[in-house]
Amino acid sequence: MYAKGDFTMLRKLFLLLVLFSSVVGCSRSPSYKGYVPVTQEEATAFAEQLVERTSQGDTSWRLEIAVDIDATAAVYSIAGIDIPIFCRNPSEQDRIEWKAMSEEWNKRAQQDLQEIRMKEIKEMGNTYIAVFDFVRKSGKTSENYITLLKKSDTGEIVMAGLGIKW
Repeated sequence: MYAKGDFTMLRKLFLLLVLFSSVVGCSRSPSYKGYVPVTQEEATAFAEQLVERTSQGDTSWRLEIAVDIDATAAVYSIAGIDIPIFCRNPSEQDRIEWKAMSEEWNKRAQQDLQEIRMKEIKEMGNTYIAVFDFVRKSGKTSENYITLLKKSDTGEIVMAGLGIKW
């Protein structure tokens, strides 16, 4: 029915297909510098924890948004978008300055945060975002999108980016 060489050829073709799919990313989930997408379930559980913490007066989590430049770059990479030049191959000094800038901005925003209300979890950029209404102590409300990723080695969920719609 089949000659001995036919199976050898099919085997080689199969190995070539496996190699090609791994090179083009068909067999792997997107990742960047150890950051990978979260699942919808992980995003929902994380967002619910933020709402609970905030309702108990703990807004310290707000200080952790986008403090790692690699996590911010990962948002772009995982979404398949070109990474902005300022996030590519940052020096140690760039990392320090990014973190300091993010922490300062987050600190000011955290001091005025009174309440958050989860609106939805939705897929965006090959990961999930949590959409919240942030209620400030001043009474003003803004819709915020927190992009969530996780560290592949520890499973820790990180808030890699923040978008605001006024």
